[in-house]
Amino acid sequence: MKIKQFISSLLALCLAAGLLSGTALAASDAVASGMDNFHRDGSYQAGTFNDVSADAWYAEGVSAAYELGLMKGSSTDAFSPTGNVTVAEAVTMASRLHRRYSGGEDDFVQGAPWYQVYVDYALANGILSSDDFSGGYGENITRAQMAHLFAAALPEKELPKISEVSSIPDVDSSTPYNEDIFLLYWAGVLTGNDEKGTFTPDNPILRNEVATIIARMALPSMRKVRLHTSGTLIGESKALETTVVNRLTEGSFTVHSCTVQPLDNGYVRYTLDYTGPKGLTVSILDRATNGNLFSLRDDSGTPGGQSALVFDILVEQATETKEIAIRFLTDEYLANPSENGFCGVLLPGYQE
Repeated sequence: MKIKQFISSLLALCLAAGLLSGTALAASDAVASGMDNFHRDGSYQAGTFNDVSADAWYAEGVSAAYELGLMKGSSTDAFSPTGNVTVAEAVTMASRLHRRYSGGEDDFVQGAPWYQVYVDYALANGILSSDDFSGGYGENITRAQMAHLFAAALPEKELPKISEVSSIPDVDSSTPYNEDIFLLYWAGVLTGNDEKGTFTPDNPILRNEVATIIARMALPSMRKVRLHTSGTLIGESKALETTVVNRLTEGSFTVHSCTVQPLDNGYVRYTLDYTGPKGLTVSILDRATNGNLFSLRDDSGTPGGQSALVFDILVEQATETKEIAIRFLTDEYLANPSENGFCGVLLPGYQE
C-alpha cells in the first residue's frame, strides 16, 4: 500500500512539473528560441504523395511543410490537397510551429481525444484562448481563423513587414481577426487569392493553402512580397529617366521604360519594364540614406527575360525621397558583397 502511495505521489509531482513524456504544456528552454530551429530534412521526394504533381502551384509548400515536420499526409501516399482542415488539425499545426520555434521537439503524445495535448499546449502558450472556437474542434476552420492561430504561433518580431499592403478588398475593421490577417499580409505570409489580394476570410481553408502558409511562416525565404496596393490608377502616367549601373558578371540587363502614376488611395505606382537574368533579389532603397525603402524587398527571385517590376509608395514618402535606387542582386553578392554581382537602377522621387 505504501509503495502504491509513493508511486502515486511521484507521478503527481512529475505531472505538476510537466516532466511526463507527452504533456508538452510549456515551450522547451533546452534550446534557444529562433527561426534557425526550422530545418528541412530532405525526406520529400517526387511521388511521395500521388495526388501532388511536381508542377502544382502548392508543390513546394507541401514539400516544405512535410520536410519541416509541420504537416503529414492524409494517408501514407496521399496528401488530399483540396481537403478541408478542422480546427483540431489547425491547432495541432500551430502548436508544432510554436514548439519547434521555441527549441522543443515534436514529442507530443496523443491521448483521448487525440488533439487534446495540442489544445493544452496552445492554451498554455497563448496561441489559443478558452473562448475560441465555441463551435468545437471538429468543425472546418476558416481562413480568418487560421490566420488568427498562425499569427499567435510566432513572435511578432519574426513577422517583419516586407509588403506594402494598404487595403484588402474583403477585409476591414469589422472582419474578425483583421489585425492578424493584415500582419500576415505585411509579412508576406499571405498574398490573397487574386491580383487584387482578395482573402475570402469566411471560406474554409484547404490543405494545399495551409501547407503553403505554414511553410512561409517557418521559412522567411519562401515569403512573398506584394509591392503594389489595390488602388486604382488615376491621372496621367509620367515617363521617368533612369540611370543603370550594371555590374552583373553573367547576363545582360536592359531598362526599356519607367513610369510613375498616382493612385486613388494616396499612393503612387512605379512601373519598371526591363530585361534581366533569372533569380535576382530585388531591393528598393532611398539612395540618400541607403536605407531599405519602406521594407520593400523581394527575395523570391526575378523571373528572367523581359518583365515588369511594379511597386507602390505613399505620395508623402515618394515626394520626400529625392532618388530611388532599385538593386538587383545575385546570391553571390548577398553572400559576399563586392564590386560585381549586382545591377542598380536609379530613378527620381515623385514630383506632383
